[in-house]
Amino acid sequence: MSALVDNSGKQIELVDLGITMSIPPGAVQERGSCKITLTSIQDPPCINSQGGEALACLGIKCEPPNMIFHQPVKIKIPHSAFIVNPDQVKPDIVCRSWDSVKDLPRTSRNRSSSSPDEPPYCKVYHRHLELYIGHCAEWWVLLPLEQQVIRHQLMCTPYIPEGIQRGKEIEVHLHVHADLPGINTEVLRDEKHQAYREAHRSVPFSIISHSGDVTVARDCEGKIAETKGSGAVEARFYYELIFIRNKLWELTKRS
Repeated sequence: MSALVDNSGKQIELVDLGITMSIPPGAVQERGSCKITLTSIQDPPCINSQGGEALACLGIKCEPPNMIFHQPVKIKIPHSAFIVNPDQVKPDIVCRSWDSVKDLPRTSRNRSSSSPDEPPYCKVYHRHLELYIGHCAEWWVLLPLEQQVIRHQLMCTPYIPEGIQRGKEIEVHLHVHADLPGINTEVLRDEKHQAYREAHRSVPFSIISHSGDVTVARDCEGKIAETKGSGAVEARFYYELIFIRNKLWELTKRS
């Protein structure tokens, strides 16, 4: 989403995703107006994990690159984490910008400052967070799952080709993504471009942290089944994929 912004400020909103960018008066001091673009980023940033940490990541991109704001700009982003005490969560903030001197991308990771007047700063609430930035770049907020975050909601959806021939193997696309507004719509649009359709309703998963261990909880017919450890998580996803593929295989043989 793009908008022309002048010295009086403006609000840019990604309606389908529930993301808003509030640019206060005086933040843009260009002559006339300036075109500012806000987009959501789905792919997680390339960062060095610290001690096998488990993180929930939320990202946005603001352009034009390296544009300076003269007042902190607030970006409201919904999240799908279930948090006990959001005021005690201390997120890290990743910034990816362009280094004009070295002519290379530059990525930094720092703990949020203690005040919105000193960006980058992030305040976490139960269902959303507020990120304050001082310039345009790619911004990511990292929520450590061991810090008051008891559960991170995910959705798992299988997609199959539009045309299925009897007796022929098919490739199933299994998408696992955060349970946030608009993401499933984007995935569905991408799959339609590949001539794929949704084969089954989305199945909810949850990522849980217990003293550093990660647990995946799957809601199956109203019951929660839990799996611990990254290896077991991969096995569970693989099992689900094979289970769904076998069910679809049975359907194609009957047709």
